[in-house]
Amino acid sequence: MFTDRGNEMSRITVLGARGSLPVSGQRYREFGGATACVLLQMKEDTFLLDAGSGLLNLEYAVWENRALHIFLSHFHLDHMMGLLLSEALFTPGQKVHFYTADPDADIYAILNGMMQKPYWPVDAGYFKADIICHNLSMRKQLIKGTNTKVQAFELDHPDRAFAYRFWNGGESVVYATDGEFSLESEHGQTQYRNFIKFAKGANAVILDAQYTQEEYESKKGYGHTSMEMAKQIALELRAGQTLLFHHAPDKLDRHLLKIERAILKNIPNIYFAKEGEYYPL
Repeated sequence: MFTDRGNEMSRITVLGARGSLPVSGQRYREFGGATACVLLQMKEDTFLLDAGSGLLNLEYAVWENRALHIFLSHFHLDHMMGLLLSEALFTPGQKVHFYTADPDADIYAILNGMMQKPYWPVDAGYFKADIICHNLSMRKQLIKGTNTKVQAFELDHPDRAFAYRFWNGGESVVYATDGEFSLESEHGQTQYRNFIKFAKGANAVILDAQYTQEEYESKKGYGHTSMEMAKQIALELRAGQTLLFHHAPDKLDRHLLKIERAILKNIPNIYFAKEGEYYPL
């Protein structure tokens, strides 16, 4: 299923692009059904962005003999469910670093809370890996043990969510899923301007685009952006490439292909993210 778009060392691999719930079947073959998880490789450094069911598509060779660095946008289940069966977490001696920009979040307690009976048979005490949790500040900072810097940006989403921008050498990537952008209020306009400033100049941007504009009208406050607004943001950012992300589970391949033709026709470098594809930086 994985499609290589180049042999560049620095690239994005979409392991899962769905939101809310994973889906499967022939009707989802083009864009995939696994929930949010992205592998980011920047020169010699490797990161995972969220840990939805797409985490199970991660190849062993990626984390063999190296620490895993997992950045969580937030703690909703669709962004964490892959951890329940992650081989890395059950490997003795494997180091797994978790990051959040939420200053009050206890990542280990949240992970353990997701694994309580009667919903799951074992708790986080069964993990064999060395788990290290980090609460990031909002300033730009070096990720310890790497040559990459990161900065967070708080998004509008229930229970708090954060975008991250990564820098390594002359390359930068923005991951901004589960954020609601709208120009209908003063707050929304300020949030929009601040995000444009935060993300401007990136080589690649991954951007929430769960709803059509019609759907968004009845889902304001859910914490997701319309495809049309995401397109507007992408055009203003003028990134090397923008991946529209967090596809709703009811969007079949034929729906996304039709929408893609309608709103992205003749617009280069803006795509609906596809599970299994590589995007070089």
